[in-house]
Amino acid sequence: VLSIPETEGRFACFESISWWKQKRLQEAKILVVGAGALGNEVIKNLALLGVGNVLIVDFDTIEKSNLSRSVLFRESSEGLPKAECAAKAAKEIYADMDVRFIHGNVMADLGYGWFTWADIIIGALDNREARLFLNKASYYAQRPWLDGGIDIFNGIARGFNPPKSSCYECTMSKADWDLVEKRRSCSLIARKAFTNQGTPTTPTQASIIAAVQVQEALKYLHGMEYLEGEGYIFEGINHSSYKTEF
Repeated sequence: VLSIPETEGRFACFESISWWKQKRLQEAKILVVGAGALGNEVIKNLALLGVGNVLIVDFDTIEKSNLSRSVLFRESSEGLPKAECAAKAAKEIYADMDVRFIHGNVMADLGYGWFTWADIIIGALDNREARLFLNKASYYAQRPWLDGGIDIFNGIARGFNPPKSSCYECTMSKADWDLVEKRRSCSLIARKAFTNQGTPTTPTQASIIAAVQVQEALKYLHGMEYLEGEGYIFEGINHSSYKTEF
């Protein structure tokens, strides 16, 4: 006698994929650094996929201008830590997720132990200095990390796993290093002004690049080839995209 379940499981659609391992996702540990527009989309996707263990790190608080680009925040969230609100929203999407947060600076408040804890790290950062630290920490922990960057209609997702692949520093030009030095300037006023300039972003581009980052993490967790030492570049004006090695 054929037994037909009355209701499908939460992840039944995913589990119909021949190679899918939902248990692997439930056991996965992912460190997400950055809970802005890009980080919001990354965290949302991880919750929808049923990733079991996530740590979110961000030092910033929510401003009204964040509400137009961040799916996990609400008007009542204004003034609260981004990491805390993102963690709470992820838990509301997927109650079985063990999601934690650190309201702090990844370069000063996150111990290396968290990098070794993670299976893979996803960076949703907006500055090169923090990316350099993330690259160094991931190297010492021997964990791959996925970088994402967005700028209006353009975006890029890249995978780093040194020494197996090129590292983030390998991709930096002289202009990039000049920007890092400006952020490290001894003039506190100049540094704050530079930091607060920001980069214009849109929620649509954040959705695209975050989706690529999470998809690459999904492939890595399933033992598939992913963007290791490669980058995916999307140009939204002409809807052109391509993959490149570095």
